[in-house]
Amino acid sequence: MPLIEIIKTRILDPVPKCRHTLGGTFCPDCGKRLILSPITNKDVVDGFVAGWLRKGFRQTLAGLFIAPGSTIRRYLAEDRDTLIKPVAYLTLTAAFALWAHSLAGDLACDADASAICHALFSNLVYIQVFQALIVALLFRFVFFSKHGNTLWELVTLNMFLLAQCFVISGIFSLLFWSMRSAWITTLSISIRYVYVLISFIQFFRAKSIFSIIKVAAAYIVSALVFYAGLGAVGIGLGLYKFG
Repeated sequence: MPLIEIIKTRILDPVPKCRHTLGGTFCPDCGKRLILSPITNKDVVDGFVAGWLRKGFRQTLAGLFIAPGSTIRRYLAEDRDTLIKPVAYLTLTAAFALWAHSLAGDLACDADASAICHALFSNLVYIQVFQALIVALLFRFVFFSKHGNTLWELVTLNMFLLAQCFVISGIFSLLFWSMRSAWITTLSISIRYVYVLISFIQFFRAKSIFSIIKVAAAYIVSALVFYAGLGAVGIGLGLYKFG
């Protein structure tokens, strides 16, 4: 059996599932709800502990690595049991990344900027949630206003992708902890950006050159807006402290 089939059958979908007979709100064979209500803020943050205990971490981790865009699209539109809750996954992966960077000695803060540095690290999850919201707002109301996705669906998409970027960042710190150099950092950042771009392309089903360029440009502009805002906050805090 090919490796990709083994991953799909034994990791992503280890238990055979009902094929679901369409035609109503619920499947007549297994009783599963087939017509889902639009995702809301409650779906994003609710059921933190229960969701983690009920849904598989390995299924989320593998699914977001193998086919992130289509996996998240399936989670939003078809099956909410596909992945664990986005806030739960983001919190867990952020903790892993912080642990990995701390182990590798990457969290040392400059003395002059220690207050800002510690503030960023201690509020890492909140910052990432804010980034997800900013990117989702721009995608929903500026770049893809006619695509049909709700704001909270796009927030969910971004939170899952940011969480997976924490995993990539943590893995790089553990693999290259003895090789702290600029090119390792650049490679890690580049892989994360490529991963997110590929995920967006999959999610929006961008196939033509024009649509791919549109998705890439939208993400780059959205990221720049977020980092500009974050930089402005950092400068403001610095002026407040040293002014």
